[in-house]
Amino acid sequence: MKHTLTLLTALLLAPLAALDAADLKPGAKSNITRGDEPAKTKVTAAPAATPPAANAAKKGDGSRTGDVNITDFSHLVVGEDWSPAIQAAIDHVSAKNGYENGATIVFPPGTYRVNKTIRLGKDRAHYGTRLSGYGAVLLGTKTLDAQPLDYEERKKALTEAKDKMSLDALPGELDFDGKTNVGVPILELWDPPAIEGANFVIEGLTFDREARGKGVGIKVPAETVPKNITFRDIKVNSQNVGVHINHCYQIRFESCLIRGNQIGIWGRNHFNSVSIINCEIRRQHRHGVVIGPNVNEWGNTGIHIAGNIFEEIKGYGILNLHGNAVTIIGNYFEMVGNSIGVLTPFWSTTVEGNAFMSFYKNGWNMNKHGGQVVADRAHIVIDAPDVQLRNNKYYGNGVMLFRLAGKTVLDTPPLIAEGVKLQHGTKAADAGGLGAYVYYADTGNFVFREFHLPSEDEALAQRIRQAKQKVEIATEEKDPVSRINAQVAAQMEVGQILVSAGDFDRARVEFQQAFQYPQKNQAELRSTIQIAIADSYMKQEKYREAAAAYEAAQKTGVYGWRVEHAKTNLKKARELAGGKQP
Repeated sequence: MKHTLTLLTALLLAPLAALDAADLKPGAKSNITRGDEPAKTKVTAAPAATPPAANAAKKGDGSRTGDVNITDFSHLVVGEDWSPAIQAAIDHVSAKNGYENGATIVFPPGTYRVNKTIRLGKDRAHYGTRLSGYGAVLLGTKTLDAQPLDYEERKKALTEAKDKMSLDALPGELDFDGKTNVGVPILELWDPPAIEGANFVIEGLTFDREARGKGVGIKVPAETVPKNITFRDIKVNSQNVGVHINHCYQIRFESCLIRGNQIGIWGRNHFNSVSIINCEIRRQHRHGVVIGPNVNEWGNTGIHIAGNIFEEIKGYGILNLHGNAVTIIGNYFEMVGNSIGVLTPFWSTTVEGNAFMSFYKNGWNMNKHGGQVVADRAHIVIDAPDVQLRNNKYYGNGVMLFRLAGKTVLDTPPLIAEGVKLQHGTKAADAGGLGAYVYYADTGNFVFREFHLPSEDEALAQRIRQAKQKVEIATEEKDPVSRINAQVAAQMEVGQILVSAGDFDRARVEFQQAFQYPQKNQAELRSTIQIAIADSYMKQEKYREAAAAYEAAQKTGVYGWRVEHAKTNLKKARELAGGKQP
């Protein structure tokens, strides 16, 4: 009897995953493997001894707070398949169980086999839900891989529902060939009904695959837009696509490990307002991060990729097929087929402060652009205008160009892809602002040419030419009053430029030219010109001439602030006129 009570107490109070197999019924089958134990150590999950979420505290209004532990639903495990139990834990977060704005669903350490896709977001109360599983592994099984994809059925349903937006996005679940589905996901995220956005947090969980290179770790399908998702400290291994975001935005990846997939992260169709920060993206068999392509006029805008490590990737580290306003800053690339992808001709893309180390040798053979293999001479491949490359460090390789236009700025001499022809004299500004890389068709190379810095005389002449152009433009003004004002202002600008250069005699010639525009009765304009002449004499220290010019201005008629200006300077000029004249 004493032994029975001891065992019952252990079942009720001890964490289920911590029970030793020897304490359980002989011959019981294991469902959970602890992450910190050898693979052969087995633990059996016992049926829940208390109602689900019994540990969740109740608030005064009757709603629940606290955690929902998936082991509370272990009685639903079928064989080794934990997907019914995990789905039940998620579905337990509902209004009928007192939940309003999500809960934390806890996955204790261990390996949980998943035979059927798990879905979060199908209930209004799922808004704000956190899946927390530090030490927990969701293992997509071969049974999961065989789950029907129902792509055609979904397509038919969307057509009948006349949901054009979702129907347009649906092909985003296909691979580059437009035919092959990327595969069955372990976890699928949906937008909770009757609310905008999802506000999910997925943290600590590891997503692994029994059959390597199959399926998807985490997926957002075409029919839903669960905005505002944070992935923190997750690990996604051995999938076809690690995280596949189709038609969703406001996504954050923080300190994640994406490793051993075909493609690490793939965002398509409004993959907007995205940050990928301080992650490790390693050993992808195709590409690390893929942005696009999109359907219709949809864009992927405002993507910030910073502080990440891209390592041992056979294809592109970042393949940007359709990204606008993309900032790639402070990342480290090593043994990557091509460190950056093809940059698209939309808004500016900035690649700054990155370090590009060795390439993956023959990994690049899989990368083609425009029907041509992208050679292993390149760290970055550009086929777009309005690209800013600044302060990057390139070791061994450089920048390969398929096209140049717009405001492209480079920080290293570029290379031309084989078979590509650029127009002779094509220029790309250098990042330091001192010159440009100029293409010479006869050699097929870019040569750095420093910008010509004009002498002081050349710069002065250019300023005068520009000011005189304004005088000519002013003559086209149809309104007589506006035309005279513009002509006087432009002519005075020519004179002031010469005054600033110390060429007073030429300046007064230009000021005199301004008298031809105002009528004799336009005293204010004429006195303004006369004061400018007087001021030029004062600056030249010709005080007698200055005094005479100020007197002439007063006789013409001075207005506004110039009344006091003329009075003060006339007095000063008269006092100084008794001294030495130049």
